[in-house]
Amino acid sequence: MAEAVQQQLEQMVPELEDLERKGLLTSAEVKMVVKKRTQFEYALRRRITQKVDYLRYIAFELGLEELRKQRKVRLGITRTNAPSDFAIVRRVHFIFHKALRKFRSDMQLWLEYFDFCRKTSSSKLLGKAIAMALRSHPQQERLWVMAAKHEFDDNSNVTAARVLLQRGLRMNDASKLLWREYFRLELLFAEKIRARQAILMMEPSSVSASNKKKSSKSKQQQKGQDDELDIDDNDGEEGVALEQLPEEQADGPLVKDPRLAMTTSEDFMSFDTMAEDDDEETDAASALERTLAAKPAATSKSAATPNALASITSNTIPKIVYANAVKAIKDDIDFRLEFVDIYSKFHNVADGIDDVHASLLADLPHAPQTWAVLAQRCIDGLAPVPGQLLSAGISSTTPAKGQQRGKSAATPAVLSAYTSLSPEEQLACATFENGLTKAEAPAAVGVLFAQLLRQRIAMSTGEARDVLLNVLLTLCSSSVERGFASAALFEVWAAVLLALDKATEALHVLEQATVKFPQEVSSWRQYVSLYIRHHRSASSDQVKRLFERAESSVGDKNANELALLHVDALESLQGSTADIVQVFQSALRKTRPGCNELACTYLRWCGTRSDPLILNAAVDFLFTQLGWTANFDVYQCILRLELERPVLDAARMWSLFDRACRVHGAHHHDVWLQAIQLATELGDGERATQLHWKAMKTLRSNRNEFIRLHNLASLRR
Repeated sequence: MAEAVQQQLEQMVPELEDLERKGLLTSAEVKMVVKKRTQFEYALRRRITQKVDYLRYIAFELGLEELRKQRKVRLGITRTNAPSDFAIVRRVHFIFHKALRKFRSDMQLWLEYFDFCRKTSSSKLLGKAIAMALRSHPQQERLWVMAAKHEFDDNSNVTAARVLLQRGLRMNDASKLLWREYFRLELLFAEKIRARQAILMMEPSSVSASNKKKSSKSKQQQKGQDDELDIDDNDGEEGVALEQLPEEQADGPLVKDPRLAMTTSEDFMSFDTMAEDDDEETDAASALERTLAAKPAATSKSAATPNALASITSNTIPKIVYANAVKAIKDDIDFRLEFVDIYSKFHNVADGIDDVHASLLADLPHAPQTWAVLAQRCIDGLAPVPGQLLSAGISSTTPAKGQQRGKSAATPAVLSAYTSLSPEEQLACATFENGLTKAEAPAAVGVLFAQLLRQRIAMSTGEARDVLLNVLLTLCSSSVERGFASAALFEVWAAVLLALDKATEALHVLEQATVKFPQEVSSWRQYVSLYIRHHRSASSDQVKRLFERAESSVGDKNANELALLHVDALESLQGSTADIVQVFQSALRKTRPGCNELACTYLRWCGTRSDPLILNAAVDFLFTQLGWTANFDVYQCILRLELERPVLDAARMWSLFDRACRVHGAHHHDVWLQAIQLATELGDGERATQLHWKAMKTLRSNRNEFIRLHNLASLRR
């Protein structure tokens, strides 16, 4: 061990001498650096090393590098190829490599190394590091995306980026992230090709020699820096060089489509010569010109290049990627809509958005969200996709054969209301009408329809707003007759009426909802709340009968929520304490033991009363009448409320602590610590000692944590 450490220290001599000779470090500072590095090197060679040892060493070296840079600027030193200029960064790379060989499974460590490579512009080492990470974590989709991004952004190698994403998809074919990024890559590439075509049309023969020289010089400087920092081998290969992994399926290309036959790998390789940085537009134009003229027209391969170029610029390949993505991940509307979001960030993609929407209609016509998306498409001014509307249009009152499924078509009143809308809104309504006949859940389509109309109402004013309100109210009123009524739709209906200051009508609508959908707690909640606001003179007996009707409809499953609503109603009406206690206890009798949320709410409410006997009665009710052993959270609530009393009842507190320690003391060290703290505050040292002894005998888990916290509390005292 000592010989290895001494060898490492001897290799540091040239850089340390250079730092001292330039005045970047003093002699004393050099000795301190040697001492710290010796400690770190010995720490890394222990029999059992920890990740923190490597991180501390890296943090020290990064701090030293920052100090070197600041002093170099202050002293005005301009030389950049001295040994000390690269030695510290090189050592950090070396430490990271040693750490990653030992902790290959630590993804956070890999990410920290990638970030360091980017900050130091170590492009070549970053590619090697990503390849190493992929060998250890081939199922990590983020790594495949990072590898492709490195190839596309840093190396301008579209083919390599495409291959990496395809390889990632072979092992993670259900990865939404990989499909999205592969799709985005193809769109980015197509955008670049179109941009370079436009440049070529404007400046067909202009080539900037100075830009070419500058680009070549920049690449040579980057290559020289990477060579200085290369610590593994002398391999000069750029990019993410990753051999075939055992997890990969050797079954040919992932994206199989006859439309890709026109696009060969040679074509993609030729297009990659155009993937230069955006600030070298003339070089890009020249590259494109050379690419298009590179092969004679008589050869078969040259004929493929224009076809491939056309397929790229027309977004054919992104469409193929999307088609394969939805085959791999079926029946996920949100996933498909993410492709629309990606499309929206590019130009000339209207046909691609049309394809996504058409696929929704073709594959998922039964999904309510499909019709909401298609209706929003009409609102945005896009033409309907084939099959989006009924064959007879919005005026049709009878769906096509095989589409009715027992649902009634639009009533004359609804159709009359539609005629006053704008053309875009009429198409959106016609889309929803079609959805009501085709979706498996027409009630959900009706709710989405109402929500769209509410959005339009919020954005409209004057006569247009009145027209939309009339359509929405007509639609809601006809929902029962047409068979798509739901509790959510009734709630939307009531909210609109309340916004129009029609509380009586809203109350009648919510009452209809409770009759038609008696098990919906949300409808009862809104009905009761509006009933109490509308009938401020209602008595406790009237509210009680109302909740008895609700409880009989909802059942014991949702008794807790109704009980809390009942308590709120009684408090707003200034009901008696006895009535509220009766509501709590009645609900607790119907629920299973251990329903701690309702029990804690009951206890906290009792704790707010001025009479302490109310809380005592509540605790006795839970433990005696219900026979609960009580959840630990309930015990904690009781103990906290008892400790918050103005006058502490010590005997009662010790009785509660004894019960809590007996029931939960084996697995909860908190209750022991609280009891010991109380005994100490009361000056009962003997009881505190006994409690500590019992805790050590009783605890089966978290004993070490109990000892640590108890010792810490003792030191504070």
